[in-house]
Amino acid sequence: MQVRGFQTQSDVDQSIELRKYVFHSQYTAQKAKDYRCLLNMGQGIGAFDDDELKGQLINLPLTVNFYGQSLRAVGINHVGVYPEARGRGIATQLVRQSLMEAHRLGQVVAILQPFAPSFYRQFGYELYTQRLHYEIPVERYPNFPIDRVYTVARKQPAELTGDQIDAIQALYTQEVHQTHGMPFRDAPWWQRQAAQYPDLNYALLYLHSSVVAYLSYRKVDTTIEVVDLIAAENHWRQQLLGFLAAHQSNVFKIVGMSTTAKALSFDFDDPRIEQYIYQDTMARIVDIPAFFQFWLSAFPIQQSIQFSVKDESAPWNSGTYTLNAQGVDYTAEITQELVSPQTLAAIFLSFLTTAQLDKLFDATQKRCVHDLIALTGGKQIAHFITEF
Repeated sequence: MQVRGFQTQSDVDQSIELRKYVFHSQYTAQKAKDYRCLLNMGQGIGAFDDDELKGQLINLPLTVNFYGQSLRAVGINHVGVYPEARGRGIATQLVRQSLMEAHRLGQVVAILQPFAPSFYRQFGYELYTQRLHYEIPVERYPNFPIDRVYTVARKQPAELTGDQIDAIQALYTQEVHQTHGMPFRDAPWWQRQAAQYPDLNYALLYLHSSVVAYLSYRKVDTTIEVVDLIAAENHWRQQLLGFLAAHQSNVFKIVGMSTTAKALSFDFDDPRIEQYIYQDTMARIVDIPAFFQFWLSAFPIQQSIQFSVKDESAPWNSGTYTLNAQGVDYTAEITQELVSPQTLAAIFLSFLTTAQLDKLFDATQKRCVHDLIALTGGKQIAHFITEF
């Protein structure tokens, strides 16, 4: 079995066939366009037996806001193995090759939506964000007063002018700069959104001649699905939600996705809308020294903390670390108490608070774990809702 990146058109064609067979969603013409977009923007990695594809995944390049800094990451998706090839360790080889490629490209964190959290935990992944799926039935639509100083322009993508497209992308980028964990979108990611949502509508909120906020959404029968709700001020958010509520004669439900980092219905007249929390995103640190350089620049320390890591899935991380006011020191020898990559992911990437981490790991048993947890006083929940 050879595990390598896609190299030929035959590799791509086989990837498409595997996608059709292994994944549950129907491979429609729109899905085909979206999947080819993913293959073009990402790095396909396959397990080949005499050039016959048995399993695969795609590494997608990401850049996320990490406490005000731009952190390079990788999104791992479309992990699949044909049923007759399962039980041969193919998925394990693919995940390890994925991490190796991410490290080679300078990507510091890996993010995925797992089919089985227990499987990915053995590779150092831990739960990352709490996604919040909400449904607002017509009888609980928000009733925010319309402020006539604003106007809403409803547009389909083909109707947007160049200035409006620039305004949408600039507003999104401004939101990312203010939101920990939110991914930036470069040109390929905007193209991917167009491929993923070909029936997208836009509502642009104007103050005089300037677009100050926007909403993108899909209208499917009597349901509106919110994709982006980008508003720097709550009053602007209310105006856009009021625009959605104005559809009440022919739209009976509004649905969308957020995270527990961004509350939705706090200021609704009736906040008792259905909200389901899914812990379906996992992450791990790909490059531990680089990660702690980012962390310590956001949260400087004065004391010194030492710990060792043995990382079988990403062996370049194995060694001993010293964190101090000067930054991160690393040696390849293991001389201190061991902290697993999964524990590091839980401490620094998960949604768990300092108190919850203390209970989870019984930090009194390892002084270094207690000290690492103490570094998370300024920790925030990541707002990451990108769909791969």
